Amino acid sequence: AVQGLEGADPGSSGIPSAEQEQSTVAAPSLAEQYLFRLSNKLKKRRTTGGAISLAAGAVLMAGGLAMSSQDEEDDFLALGELFGAMFIVEGGVGLVAGTVLLAFPSGAEKADARVRAVSDAVERERAAEEALGDLAKKGRRARMIQGGIGVAAGIAVIFAGGDADASGKLLYGASIGALAAYAFLAKSPEEKAYRSYQERRGLKPSPDLIL
Repeated sequence: AVQGLEGADPGSSGIPSAEQEQSTVAAPSLAEQYLFRLSNKLKKRRTTGGAISLAAGAVLMAGGLAMSSQDEEDDFLALGELFGAMFIVEGGVGLVAGTVLLAFPSGAEKADARVRAVSDAVERERAAEEALGDLAKKGRRARMIQGGIGVAAGIAVIFAGGDADASGKLLYGASIGALAAYAFLAKSPEEKAYRSYQERRGLKPSPDLIL
């Protein structure tokens, strides 16, 4: 009996080898893979946008301070003070926006972290699929709101202020309307990710995400 054990395969002794233990670890499901890629994409966009906002805010702030500090003799129309104040405000907004972007993770990043914390593979896949659907709905809602605000702003610009410089107002209002149309028609990254996942799974698109 001892000789039989000595000649046996180590894997047949009932104790799993390291390779067998690794093979039992479930690979990420399709939903998890899509959620992970979406999280990484939005994280890169967030950090890049935050860095650009900080840099632009710093430049505007410095330029505004320089213009505001001009001597009255060099700025007899007081344009430096006016535009300097505008640049300082815009620079401050850029600095705040950049700081917020860098400090707070996106919804997809938070969802991915929550899903990764689930130990059970089946529950983790279900949580990832639900997260993709929820993120897609939120992305659609956000672009609808942005589009509605853009349409309202464009109409307000066109009809505000009487007939003064009507052509300029029309052009400006039309440009705002074009941006609003883009917000309505261009699907968010969250919607695209969920739609692609549904197509890979052979599922029909969700009725509330068609538009």
